[in-house]
Amino acid sequence: MYYLPDHAGYAMPGLAALLVSILFLLRPNSTRSAFLRFVQVFEHAPAGLLLLDLDGHVEWLNTSTEKILGQSLTEVTGQPLATLLTGDAWETLQTERRRLLDGHRVDLEGYYLDTTQGRSIWTRAYANLLRNELNKPEFIVIQLLDLTETLSANSAASSAESRFLETLDLITDFVITLDHSGRIKHANTRAIATLGTEDAPLANNSILDYIGPEDRSTFIGAFKACQNTADSPVEFPGLKMLQGGRSAAEPAIRHVSATMIGLQSPEGDVALVCQDIHEQLASLEQLRSSEARFSRIFHSSPDAILIVRQTDSLILDFNASFTRLLGYSREDAIGFLEKDLELFVDPQERTEIARQLESSSETTDLETRLRAKTGELVNVEISLRYIEIDGELCTLCIGRDITTRRLAESALRASEEKFEQVFSRSPDGIVILKQSDLSIYDINDSFLLASDYSRAELLGKSVYDLNVFDHANELEEATSQLAAQGSFSNREMQFIAKSGRRIQSLVSATFIEINEEPCILCIAKNVNDLRQAEENLKLSEQRF
Repeated sequence: MYYLPDHAGYAMPGLAALLVSILFLLRPNSTRSAFLRFVQVFEHAPAGLLLLDLDGHVEWLNTSTEKILGQSLTEVTGQPLATLLTGDAWETLQTERRRLLDGHRVDLEGYYLDTTQGRSIWTRAYANLLRNELNKPEFIVIQLLDLTETLSANSAASSAESRFLETLDLITDFVITLDHSGRIKHANTRAIATLGTEDAPLANNSILDYIGPEDRSTFIGAFKACQNTADSPVEFPGLKMLQGGRSAAEPAIRHVSATMIGLQSPEGDVALVCQDIHEQLASLEQLRSSEARFSRIFHSSPDAILIVRQTDSLILDFNASFTRLLGYSREDAIGFLEKDLELFVDPQERTEIARQLESSSETTDLETRLRAKTGELVNVEISLRYIEIDGELCTLCIGRDITTRRLAESALRASEEKFEQVFSRSPDGIVILKQSDLSIYDINDSFLLASDYSRAELLGKSVYDLNVFDHANELEEATSQLAAQGSFSNREMQFIAKSGRRIQSLVSATFIEINEEPCILCIAKNVNDLRQAEENLKLSEQRF
C-alpha cells in the first residue's frame, strides 16, 4: 500500500462534494430536474464523477470518468461498479454503509484499480450519499482522482533513494547514515540488530550515544572532516560502540572496524560503514589464551614432545623433557631432519609407524626403542598424530620413558612366577578368598588333595555355602580376628573333608590384592599326623 503526500489536486473532491450539496439544497421539487442539473454542471468537471444506484450500478458518469475507464456512458450504464473497477472499492462501501447512511463521507484510500479495458490506475476516491426531497437515500456519488502520473513522478524522484536503502539492507556490514548534525537518518537491518534494542530504536538519535566515551572526540573530528572533504574517508580500525546506547543500564560494548564517508549531498550527510569484529576479537583472545595454555603444557609436560614438519621431517620444536630423554639440545636438533638423527634403532620400524600414521592420522601407545645422542638405547612408548601449525601439516610426537616401567613389570613377573611356584608346589593347602563375599578365587593342589574335592566343585563357591567347618562358629571367630588384627598365624581349626574325614589344621591368613581385587590368603597346614604322633607318644609314655 502506497500513501502519497497531500497535494493541491486533492481539493477537487471536496469542492465537488460542496457543489453537489449546494445543488441539491437548491434543487426544484422534481427529482428528474435535479438529476439533469447535476449532469449539466459536472459533465465536464476535471474530477471523475459517477452516480450509482443503491445496489452499486452505474446511473451516470462524466467525461473525466470516461477517460479513466476508457469506456463511454452508454457502454457502462447499468453495470455494477465491481465489474468496472476491480478492487476493494465496492466492498469498502458495503462495509462503511452505516457511516454513509449517516451522512459521512467514505474515504477510499489510494490503491491500484484495474479497469475492464486492462488499464491499471492509481486512484484516490471518495463516496457520498445523495438523498431526495423526502430525505431518503437515492444515489451514491463516487469521486475519482487519477493519480497515476503523480505517482510515477514521485516514484521516479524517490526510486534512487529506495534502491539505495534496499541495497543497504542486503549487505552483511551494518551501515548508518547521519545528517549534518550527527543524528541517525537511516540504519540498515544489520545495524539495528547489532546496536538497537526494542526499547531504544536507532532512528533520530545522536550517533554519539552509541560511541564509546574514549572514542567520541576522535569521532567528532572525523565527522567534521568528512563533511568538508567527502573524498577522504576516515578509518576506525577498532571503534567501540555501545549496544542500546549510553542511556542503557549496562550497555554492552561491540568492537567494530568502521569507515566514515561523506555522501557529497547538499545536506552534508555522512555514512558510517561498520564491520562487527567483536566475535573476531573474542576468537583471537581465545586463540591467544589457547596458545598460552599449549605453551605451558608443551614446556612443562613430563613427557617428551617433538614437532616435525610432515613434508620433509624437519624438526620445528621440542620441549625440555625431550632433551632429558635423548640428550639433544635445541642447537643440536632444531632445523635438522629427524631422519638424519637416526633416532629409531630399527629404521624399518620407523617406516612402518609412518605408514600407520598416513592411513589413520593417529597412532597411539606404541612401544619402541630410540637411540639417545650418547648412543644409549631407551625404551619408550610413543603416540603420534597430525596437527596443523601456521598452515603447514606437522606431526606431533609424544614419548615417555618406560625403562622404569619395564623393570617394574619384569620384577612383577618374577614375583608372580615365584608366588605361582610357592602356590602350586607348597605341601600346605593354600586357598585365596575374595574379601567381598568369601568366595574361592583360587586353590592349590595340596588343599584339593586333603579336602577330597575337585577344583570345579570349589572355585567360585563361598565358604559359607560349603560344609567344611567342624564347628559352626569357627569361621565367624576367624574372620573377626582377621578384621581386628589384619592377619593371624597358626590358628588351630578343624575342617571336614568331602569324605567326612576330620582334618586338624594350623591356619594362617592375611589380606592381599590380586588384579586390584581385595582378597584373603589362607594357608592351612595339616597336623593330623603330628597330633597322632603326639597321641602315640603320650600312650607310650603312659605304658612306660
